[in-house]
Amino acid sequence: MVVFVFPPTESLSLAFRYENWETLGLIFGMFTMVTGLKESGFFRWIGLIAVEKTKYNAVYIFFIFPFLAGFLSMFLDSITVMLFMATLSIEVGTLIGLNPIPLIIVEICTANIGGSATMVGDPPNVIIGTTLGYSFMDFFLNIGSAAWISWLITMIFASRGSR
Repeated sequence: MVVFVFPPTESLSLAFRYENWETLGLIFGMFTMVTGLKESGFFRWIGLIAVEKTKYNAVYIFFIFPFLAGFLSMFLDSITVMLFMATLSIEVGTLIGLNPIPLIIVEICTANIGGSATMVGDPPNVIIGTTLGYSFMDFFLNIGSAAWISWLITMIFASRGSR
């Protein structure tokens, strides 16, 4: 970008002026936090707790796993959440004789919805929120309710399609 877009005399100063440091800080911090959570076994632990609480009931799992994907994506990178959730869904599906593909598709949708609910859920949200001067709670109060209504509508359509 510095070489091809900006004039050579002001390249470096212009490039740094257009950089969004909040977003880079969020991504660095999120990768650090996710690595720590993964190393500690947090993702597997929370998934196994959810499976135990549902007593391996496929109908409950179909609602709990997408909720978990949406909720975790509000605070973590949705791609990382989906790597964990897809693995867990395949393991649980194999264990109880459930096709994991429809579950994973719904989890992808709800992870994207959950990521849109907060400023830290997706990197573009940080750019939008900081540009508009929103705090975390301002962003959540304005967008979070719409995201969870979208989650509910997604689950209604998904449950009708799984019959």
